[in-house]
Amino acid sequence: MTANTSAGESSPGIPHSSTTDESTPADEPQDVMVNSLNSTAILIQWSPPHIPNGIILFYTIYIDNNITFNISAANQNSFMFGWLSPYQLLNVRLSASTKVGEGPLTESQSVTTDESVPGAVDNLEVLVLNDETFHISWDPPLSPNGVLTGYQVVVTNEMNSSERSWTVVAANVTELNATSGIRPYVRYSVEVMASTSVGAGDSVEVIEYAKEGVPKSSPLYISSTRSSATTGRVEWGEMSWEDLRGWLVSYEIGYQSVRSGQCPPSDSTTNDTVSVDQEMFGVTGLDPGLQYCVWVAGRTSPGVGPFSYTLVPWYVNTIFTVTLERQNCSKWIAKGLDEIVEDLARDISAGIELVCRCEFPSDYIADRQLKCNNQSLVFQGRIVSTNTSESTDLLADLTKWISTEPTVTAKGEELHVMKNSNEKAEPENKEDALPNSFPMWTAAPVGGVVFIVVILAVATGTVVACRRQKTKSSVVTAARLSVAAKANGECDRYSYITPGENHDCRSKEHSSEVEKPGKEVEYELPVVEDENVYEDPDELMETTVEGPGICNPMYHVAAPEPGDGEGATEEEEIYSEIKD
Repeated sequence: MTANTSAGESSPGIPHSSTTDESTPADEPQDVMVNSLNSTAILIQWSPPHIPNGIILFYTIYIDNNITFNISAANQNSFMFGWLSPYQLLNVRLSASTKVGEGPLTESQSVTTDESVPGAVDNLEVLVLNDETFHISWDPPLSPNGVLTGYQVVVTNEMNSSERSWTVVAANVTELNATSGIRPYVRYSVEVMASTSVGAGDSVEVIEYAKEGVPKSSPLYISSTRSSATTGRVEWGEMSWEDLRGWLVSYEIGYQSVRSGQCPPSDSTTNDTVSVDQEMFGVTGLDPGLQYCVWVAGRTSPGVGPFSYTLVPWYVNTIFTVTLERQNCSKWIAKGLDEIVEDLARDISAGIELVCRCEFPSDYIADRQLKCNNQSLVFQGRIVSTNTSESTDLLADLTKWISTEPTVTAKGEELHVMKNSNEKAEPENKEDALPNSFPMWTAAPVGGVVFIVVILAVATGTVVACRRQKTKSSVVTAARLSVAAKANGECDRYSYITPGENHDCRSKEHSSEVEKPGKEVEYELPVVEDENVYEDPDELMETTVEGPGICNPMYHVAAPEPGDGEGATEEEEIYSEIKD
């Protein structure tokens, strides 16, 4: 600064500076940007105000009007705010301050943190509806951490983790019924997880058992033995957890006598059972002369499962034959065969007792059969061993008794026992073995199959009928009827008329082993488990044979020979055997 007078201008004075007082900033921070860094942090950036009106000492950051940060202005124009929640919405405003005070605030800017996996679902419940269905329900997670895209439901068999089902449902679904792969009384893990675009969150797990069910299978490996003539033992394998479908309460066992070896019997009732808690059962009080069918099933609380069946055979026995004098068969049939058989068994057992000087009740004579033709009355059966005597010894005693040419009484009539009993002798006159003037009766079980053959004389021909009965104990590969034609009043044993293919008693398979009529043969058939020989066991098949007369009605039963790998299945050989 200089001064002017009349004398002139002075020299410049010493310079001095001066600043006006500060004030609050005239405007807000500039270029504000708020961005999400991740799911838990944001970044705030800005520039100083255009008109600071002083020295900016610090910036104030306001978040949601309840969080305030003062940030020193020294060389800082950004701030990272962390410790936030995923997918959290924030509103941010800034101001600058001088020593005089705070300037105006910026406009509010909104920002949302990034999404993350959701929290766990809430209130997971599993309700067991039945042995194959769970009802699963839940509430959304308290911390979704984003936009929920759906839920994953996982049901896993705790005993077999490979059995696992995954179900994905929409975000608006919070319950479902799980049925896929659920098995009764199996322990299951039920897990539910919520999902966002980032992925699935933590699972919530509930452990639950499916309800018990009735066993789906019968006990395996069932077997039986005859411990003595009057006792038996049945054993079976322990049932698996999967087959039981519940907690084993007991095994239900029933048994019933069977005369034909048919097991299960057609008239069995499984209601009459006893309960045991082990895989073994001793059967007592058995009739020595009868076989028994035993059935076993597992029981859980809901009920009893299917039964397994086994045949308790006769005890150690020996087959015998007693041949009586020639009889009029029609007369004997009229007398009542059951009573005749009982009378003969009583006298034969008494004869054995007479020789052995031991006790041998008639009920130890099993598998009783009576065959009658015009040559003889044949009684056949099995001598069952007793507690004191072997069947072979008793057979020897029977033979000694027969050698005395005794008499027996049946229905009040005395009959002479022939010495050739127990011999495999064929009838002397096969052509006249079975006349057609009366029905022929026989009840001869062959491998568990009984054929009842009836010949009825009619005016225009003869009806040949054969009723098939079911068996599961043996395999019969062929069974066929045949009759012989009369020529000049005589029975021609080589002229056979065989019922047609649709009218025979044939099984599913065939065999070349067929005996010619007139020859009695005992078959020991191989046992094949769970094979039903006949498709329709109750069907009665019949055919009519035309001709001047018939004779020698026979049925033929064939089975594979033990060790015969071919199985003997050529049907042509059956016919050649019959025709030749």
